[in-house]
Amino acid sequence: MMTERVSGTREWSGHSMNIGVGCSNNCRYCYARAGQRRWQRENWLNWHKGFVFNPKWYDKWMKTNRAKKKGIMTPTQHDITEDNWEKMRDVILHNHGLGSRILIVSKGGRGLELLAHSLMQSTWIGNRGKIEIRISIGSTQNETLAFWEPGAPGYEIRKYDLKLAYDLDFNTSVSCEPYLSTADDLIRLIAKVRLYCTQGIWIGPLNKLNERVNFQAITAEENKRFVQPVLDNQTPESVGRIHDMIGSFCEADEWHGVHYKCEFRELLNKHQEQEA
Repeated sequence: MMTERVSGTREWSGHSMNIGVGCSNNCRYCYARAGQRRWQRENWLNWHKGFVFNPKWYDKWMKTNRAKKKGIMTPTQHDITEDNWEKMRDVILHNHGLGSRILIVSKGGRGLELLAHSLMQSTWIGNRGKIEIRISIGSTQNETLAFWEPGAPGYEIRKYDLKLAYDLDFNTSVSCEPYLSTADDLIRLIAKVRLYCTQGIWIGPLNKLNERVNFQAITAEENKRFVQPVLDNQTPESVGRIHDMIGSFCEADEWHGVHYKCEFRELLNKHQEQEA
């Protein structure tokens, strides 16, 4: 019997919780915006202008009356901002109170910081083991982050927010999906953030790049500096080399907290088949 392929957000949870759409992070590779465009929904055109509240979605999650056994990842159609963190707190506390495992995923910033402090002060403080904060960091290089994620915080802020969540005693992790730079930078990133990751680091490639990225808005110089390194590091051979480098680093450091997303594992399997 064939095993079902589990990829994307389903590797992390069974449910996605959002209270609106739109994101000023304006990531070039955004899967949520690409989905809105594919479904021909009007809001994809204004996606980069920021978060738009959806009261129906908010009410839906505030009226949930039972725990989600496979957990909840939030948000997936927007990020946490100074404009929405209080409503995010509402739906998180309500669903956590029902017994759902909550995974908060963000690129960091003031909104996340306000949310983390507020959650820590709430009545569930004795049971925050079911809350995990995962910071998305694809590179240590701010120029690289600014190209791929022009509206998102830089590396230093994201690392600060990871450490903040760690110091507040949340479960913590990093999503390095997609990894956006060289193999050496990926190792450097792991070395810098691993001490603040109680639940490890997830590594994954930039999926469906040709479908999601507007190459007409990218200059030849930008393509050379930022796009080609990503492409070069997503071949089966390169993934095999990256896997070996991470393995060697983790063995020497005696730290084994790296997890690989489905698409990375598939590329690694192709490499191993070619080597056999």
